[in-house]
Amino acid sequence: MIVSSNAIKKGRMKVFAICMIGFMTMFVCVACAKDTPTKSPIDGMSDDVYEQIVQHYFRVKTEYEILNGEIESQAAKDPDWMKSHELYDDVEKYAKENELHPQNVFPNPIHIEYKENPEQFSETEQKYIEKLLAYWEAFNHLDFDEYERLQAALKEELEIKDSYNMFDVGE
Repeated sequence: MIVSSNAIKKGRMKVFAICMIGFMTMFVCVACAKDTPTKSPIDGMSDDVYEQIVQHYFRVKTEYEILNGEIESQAAKDPDWMKSHELYDDVEKYAKENELHPQNVFPNPIHIEYKENPEQFSETEQKYIEKLLAYWEAFNHLDFDEYERLQAALKEELEIKDSYNMFDVGE
């Protein structure tokens, strides 16, 4: 059987097109997989620590926005907005086991574990946990200039995107 050169070219083009589509799909999947609050873009920081820092970043940011009146939904007016979050059950269990109030642990116990044993974290993780604690302290002391400075620094240095916010208390 004789196959024309046009048929061979068409066959090669189909194979090339399929390979290109596969390569592009893989490229998009890899790029999307890196853009998530569960994947650390920081050398020397584990994915788990990154995710916990991001959770605390948005907890403090959400509380600031509620206090500042930027979020005025009914859910935000409820002082127990944290209890409806999916992270709360684990926090409540941890708090009970350690004789703490769940709101002092929410959204995760990284700050408690850090204070108990900072050496369990890498130097990079310690640096950012300290910065996170300063951010939280600035909010608690109503030092909003320092709060905003630290918020901007954390967001930029840790490459935090607004889409990572897991606290939907309504807009």
